[in-house]
Amino acid sequence: MKRRNFIDIAGRTVLVAPFLAGAAAAQTVNKSNQLVDSPEKRKIYLSKMLKALVTDLGPHPIGSPQFDKALAIVKKELESAGFTTTLDTIEFSQWVLRTKVDLTVGGKPVEACPSPGTRGTSPEGLTGTLKKNANATIPYYLVDSAGNNIAIVTIAPKGKACPRSWMTYDKEPGGMTNVCVGLQDVSILEAAVSEKTPVHLQ
Repeated sequence: MKRRNFIDIAGRTVLVAPFLAGAAAAQTVNKSNQLVDSPEKRKIYLSKMLKALVTDLGPHPIGSPQFDKALAIVKKELESAGFTTTLDTIEFSQWVLRTKVDLTVGGKPVEACPSPGTRGTSPEGLTGTLKKNANATIPYYLVDSAGNNIAIVTIAPKGKACPRSWMTYDKEPGGMTNVCVGLQDVSILEAAVSEKTPVHLQ
């Protein structure tokens, strides 16, 4: 299932959930409402939830053990309010960087950050030359000896290299390998284009 389809389904499910709960949940909901039936109680309840989900749990990215704990908390709170919950899962493919990025131009290292969600390289990396692109969103391509685009090289909007979302360049995660280079190294890239300097990315 694609993420946007899941969000659409999830959105509609949220809207109909209170009606599906029906009269059978009325007593439980009324009891649960007592926890938030005044500004003071709502403040206490909100503080409790923030402590459980943020302070105690910390970051909980999708797929992590912390995410499962956050899911259990939300599930418990919904069910205590009388609603029936159903867990729907989706497949989400995204690579996460586990080692540093190695980008060299003419054998000299250049600072670069990958875009999480785009494709990684093979263990031996990618080697080619830089090609200037007229599109400002994708200013450079790394091309192989046959002239095929094999990676995207972008420029940070401000200052040093920074991670940039795959959504800027692709419709789905897992697209062409993409790295971002800082403004301070644009001159190196420009020289590499004109001189066809070998570039290696891993």
